[in-house]
Amino acid sequence: MDTKDFLAVSYPELALVLSDRQGDIPEPQPLEISPWLAMSLLQKSLRRGETGHALRAAATLLRDAPDRLWKRLVVASYEDAGLGSIDLIAPVLIATSGKGVRRAFDGEWPVASAIVERMAAARKDRSADDAYMVAATHSQYSGDRLSLTFRPLRELMQIATGDGDIITRSIATIYAVGTDRCRTPGMRVRKGDPRYVFHAMREAGFPFTVVDLSERGSTQFREPLPALMSLMSSVVPGHSTGWRPTERDDDIPPTTMIGDVPSWAIDWYVRGGRTAIRAFLRHDTP
Repeated sequence: MDTKDFLAVSYPELALVLSDRQGDIPEPQPLEISPWLAMSLLQKSLRRGETGHALRAAATLLRDAPDRLWKRLVVASYEDAGLGSIDLIAPVLIATSGKGVRRAFDGEWPVASAIVERMAAARKDRSADDAYMVAATHSQYSGDRLSLTFRPLRELMQIATGDGDIITRSIATIYAVGTDRCRTPGMRVRKGDPRYVFHAMREAGFPFTVVDLSERGSTQFREPLPALMSLMSSVVPGHSTGWRPTERDDDIPPTTMIGDVPSWAIDWYVRGGRTAIRAFLRHDTP
């Protein structure tokens, strides 16, 4: 699908997201927290379906770091929604593509809040991110991480599009996309060719819609997650309403608040979380 066709399809889909919202546009209620904590709160709230927390995090980023808001929504659409709500990816991509698009749909906050509400309510699938983490860190695959570094690109894609172990295929996909674009801890640096990767996936019969959306996402951020989402579409059975990797949702523990912020937003990926963990580890505790 070329850019003109993508725009022709995506504009009505974004309009549908805005027109389908229930009730009035909520008032923005930003928090007095850092942009880094707000990004963590936004994505983890979307993941948990916590609409209120997600809206407050989005309002904070829109006030203090709007570019980070739009980038984080794109990341979350692949990392958290993924195949569970494939219909949301095109509206997110078009909504985050520029201020002119958002002006055409009533402005920054109306668009941001509608996207956030829809993403929080959507079914989630984190199989691409799960594959990424296992491929990059699991000790069982240290041999694959070494040997596949040096394989020719064509051979990597033969492995990726074959019927072997899904984590080995994930490692091949990551190297084929290129670890030079986004450094991946645990994996060696290798130049890749994303265009060839998505061409090979189409040739192998992967779902065209998923591959198109993945290729567009790959141009907006440099992580391998979009390509891994395409890879997962080859092993997850499809349904008439999309992909359903599991019939049972994950259990989510109850929330504990730290001031205005839920504790699950303050983890190793934000400075405050790392500081708290280091302080905890410096002392003995029952």
